[in-house]
Amino acid sequence: MSYKKLGFSAFVAVITLSSSWSYAAPLNLDLTEFDPDISFSLGSVTYDAATDQFDMTAGADMLYSGSSDQEISGTFFGYLGEVTLNAEISAGGTLVGGSLSVVGDTSGSIINASGTLLTADLFDFGFSNDSQQILEFRFDPTGGELAPFYALTPGGFGGIIISVTGYNDQNFNTSFSGSAFGTFGDIAPIPIPASAWLFVSALFSTIGLRARVKY
Repeated sequence: MSYKKLGFSAFVAVITLSSSWSYAAPLNLDLTEFDPDISFSLGSVTYDAATDQFDMTAGADMLYSGSSDQEISGTFFGYLGEVTLNAEISAGGTLVGGSLSVVGDTSGSIINASGTLLTADLFDFGFSNDSQQILEFRFDPTGGELAPFYALTPGGFGGIIISVTGYNDQNFNTSFSGSAFGTFGDIAPIPIPASAWLFVSALFSTIGLRARVKY
């Protein structure tokens, strides 16, 4: 086989790999590497397919940071902080936009704050395609006492993992309502997929072959 044909084959491999190198649903977020993370429970979710409106309200339970976990108190059910998430999700599961907020009182070795703990804009969304009924969001912090924790992590973004009931069509074509619980926190670095290394290898192979043909 000539160098030209080899170069063309490598070029095709590069194009094929790059076209498949994309974000998939679900997002497969990893919230375990950095602190603090916030758990929430006793939540309720609704989705109106006619307006594409998704809403969640839940109780903020605990602020986790290694061995220094501390409770969050507030007005939700009289003893919990409150998490509010509002998003516009079109049919097919495409996030148009949204926001979240966390309010409550907390004191301890992690942070001492009362009122708004975090506000953020939602910019990415993923969901499971099976019976797990997991919804995931990525967010950009905009304010609150906890915002600096997320701004200092790689990329400066946070993530939310929600386990819901009532959601069962995986396409956001019909309305649903149910309960919710989960966690959110800063996102651990996403490992470079194997396809990326193959992409780089194919790219350098192409460059090497072109150089040998030229000289």
